[in-house]
Amino acid sequence: MNLLTIDTLTALAGVHRRLPGIIVGLVDGQVTADEVREFADLLGEATELVRDHADDQARGIVQFQRETDVDADRALASVTALDPRS
Repeated sequence: MNLLTIDTLTALAGVHRRLPGIIVGLVDGQVTADEVREFADLLGEATELVRDHADDQARGIVQFQRETDVDADRALASVTALDPRS
């Protein structure tokens, strides 16, 4: 797995971890403006990385692999463990 893929998965894992709390906080009115901005920044970073990953895949830099035996939960857990923002 290349560094862009790891960075992309790390950013997506960060969004995945924080999304439930943001949703509940928005519904309850208990999330601060700073927390919303921080989450928006995280979303923006993930968006850029996903687009960069797609562009690299289209250019053949990142290989498309349809046939893999990767357990998504295990892969997400291993990438999340790499996230320095945890």
